Amino acid sequence: DKLGACLGAMLGYNFGSRVSNFVRGAASTEDHSVYTGDLAFAVGGGTGIQRFRGTALTAALEEVGVNVIKGEFHLVRTKTGRAVEALCIDSGQGDERRLLDAVVAWIRISRTKDDEPLLTRYAPVRPGRAGAGGGFRRRLITRTDVTKVIKAAVVALGLPAERFSSKSFRIGVASSEAMTDANKDRSAGWSTNSRTRVEHYDQRDRRGRTAADAGADSGMLGKLLSRCLGGGQ
Repeated sequence: DKLGACLGAMLGYNFGSRVSNFVRGAASTEDHSVYTGDLAFAVGGGTGIQRFRGTALTAALEEVGVNVIKGEFHLVRTKTGRAVEALCIDSGQGDERRLLDAVVAWIRISRTKDDEPLLTRYAPVRPGRAGAGGGFRRRLITRTDVTKVIKAAVVALGLPAERFSSKSFRIGVASSEAMTDANKDRSAGWSTNSRTRVEHYDQRDRRGRTAADAGADSGMLGKLLSRCLGGGQ
């Protein structure tokens, strides 16, 4: 569950997108999360580059010498209902490579299905435990799980937990001075020249904090979560 929550947080950090695009909120809320079958992967190997969707990737990786070189997240259940271009993770080095590897590993070990949210996992149930007869127990990684991981990470960094939430990464994108407004809107899924981005997320010249402050906090948190995905402490 911790791996799934870290993965949900890192997807939010990488794209600056709503965390609800990757994990479920409360049971009473509408489901906007990406489903496993909404993912497409480019896989390179001896037969050239091939594309696979969702869990079909698992069988493809049984071949020797293949490597996932790109992952695409097709957000078809967004909160706004707008069509959003695919969010892509390219293989490379550092955080991007660790994130792509973590997505692939999750699909292989979680037993998630194409017709359910990506961050769904099935854990073995020991026979005889609480009257269970074995098999697997299904659980969804939720926004609450992601928020707990984020707050634990910021405490480890010596930062005040109350200053962070699942919206912190969107604040980092909105406050960035290294991105154009158009790139911010495209990456995070805001409408063009979004007033929501400006009025609710951009923290430049607010609360006594600069864009550098917001970006540095978001960046440090992202680096720590990335190390968690890569097996670091």
